[in-house]
Amino acid sequence: MKTLYLDLENGISGDMFLAALCGLGLDLSPFEEKLKQVGLITGLRSRHITRNHFMGLGLDIEESSPQPLRHLEEMFEAVKSLNLSDQVWAHIRHALLRLAEAEALAHGIPLDQVHFHEVGGVDTIIDVAGAFWGMNELGIEQVLAGPVPWFEGTAETCHGTISLPAPATLRLLENKPISGVKSDWEIITPTGALLLDCIVDDFIPFPKGRLIRHTLAFGTNPKGLGMRAYLLETQPEISHDLEWVWILESHIDHLSGEELGHALNRLMSEGALDVLFMPGITKKGRPGGLLRVICLENNLEHLENVFFMETHTLGIRRRKEARRILPRDESEVQMDGISTPLQAKTYTLAGKEFIKPEFEALNQAASDNMTTVLELKTRGFRKSNK
Repeated sequence: MKTLYLDLENGISGDMFLAALCGLGLDLSPFEEKLKQVGLITGLRSRHITRNHFMGLGLDIEESSPQPLRHLEEMFEAVKSLNLSDQVWAHIRHALLRLAEAEALAHGIPLDQVHFHEVGGVDTIIDVAGAFWGMNELGIEQVLAGPVPWFEGTAETCHGTISLPAPATLRLLENKPISGVKSDWEIITPTGALLLDCIVDDFIPFPKGRLIRHTLAFGTNPKGLGMRAYLLETQPEISHDLEWVWILESHIDHLSGEELGHALNRLMSEGALDVLFMPGITKKGRPGGLLRVICLENNLEHLENVFFMETHTLGIRRRKEARRILPRDESEVQMDGISTPLQAKTYTLAGKEFIKPEFEALNQAASDNMTTVLELKTRGFRKSNK
């Protein structure tokens, strides 16, 4: 497995990350050409920088003209014009949406009213789109990182003087392991925090593996000591029976039983791995509950849209989790007294194989043979040879 490991001791920004990919072998020229064709820049290149007697790479961007403030949909349109692959576009879209959500929560405004200042310029479009395009070009399969360094101080923005970390950065760093390193300036930018949130699979000590290449990348702040990045060949840390899933959740207190039942059925029919409604008491003493949907990443955006459309909830929480699954397969069983094989699930646990007839098949067989499911379950059965 080709693994990228990030040493975050001195922070991270979007341009540092893209410069690091260049140091690991990425050729920027095809991406530069795409940006030129749509008029966003006149030049994009990495260059050698020496700081504190150490040489690393930085990123130079030559913008074609002053950039406007952009809302989320305008950010989407700018990236879409680059004609990147569907897979890369899906990752970029998710990341930009995640950034917009963090900004909306930080400022207390609706998502469609979020407009970005430095984020709305061409720099962040390049940083985010370049990150996912570059990882795809390098064939990176896994991103790991060390703990996130803490920092404090203040920064001047269009909203005035703010405390660091910036509000959006702070939200994007939630649930990340924080180290005790302290700095009095912004060593992690909102775009850097966004990349940590969207690309890092796990925060761990340096992994075992074969080191292919390493680099040192600098950002624009002359005080920055640079981010070390390492490209390695590693053995997959995730076993074959562990996979990543997405959890979508929202509190629901405004749907009737019929509407809620329809929403659950629609979500399952559209490819959710599982759907659960846990009843409880919500705000203002209303009866309601938690609606939870589990899905794979390739179906995340679609199911999130179905979730919104079928419930009209105003917000959905999302998080990525690992789940361990038992080795399993579809099969058939032959049950005593039943001529037709029944659909079943075969699974392996502690080295032993188990088989369980599907309830729907049992129910149909019980109906066809004028008996009950409970009675059928007492009969002997064997795995079909079909």
